[in-house]
Amino acid sequence: MEENEVIQIIALVSTFAFLILLFFGDLLGSDSDGSGAGGSEASAWSVSEFISIQSVAFSIMSFSWAWLFLSDWSMIARAAGTLGIGGVLVVLYLAGLKLLSKLNSKPYNPSFKPEYGMSGVVYLSIPSGEGQGVITILDKVLGDIELKASSFDGGPIPAGNDVTIIEVVNPNSVIVRPGRA
Repeated sequence: MEENEVIQIIALVSTFAFLILLFFGDLLGSDSDGSGAGGSEASAWSVSEFISIQSVAFSIMSFSWAWLFLSDWSMIARAAGTLGIGGVLVVLYLAGLKLLSKLNSKPYNPSFKPEYGMSGVVYLSIPSGEGQGVITILDKVLGDIELKASSFDGGPIPAGNDVTIIEVVNPNSVIVRPGRA
């Protein structure tokens, strides 16, 4: 088998794997896009946040197709061109994932300060005991603000119920009671 035939097989297999993971990754039950690997609320960003089977398949696909595209070049120019083209494609892919991660996250907004008596709606059920759920408060300027919330009496509060803040633990966590103020 000739070198280009092996690279063609690698390029085709990695392309097929990438497309299967891209379109059917959720059905396969995998975290194929890497979105769950790192904390989306973290201020720092590392490439390891996006390492996944899909990103590895994309990298192999990018470099192998670049190698084939530059088949008429000399070996050194071909290797340099492959690293350049493949590297640019991988950086663009990771930048796209970073942008999607930003669009899907609601980072803490320091200009919002929860206060005693504010009303909200339970977004993720607050479990019984000392567990935390999530409430949303509508701010006229900032829109929906999500806060971690615990029940004041330890009882569960189902999603969709109105709640009132009775204690601010920190700017991102509150204690609530059922009902509006």
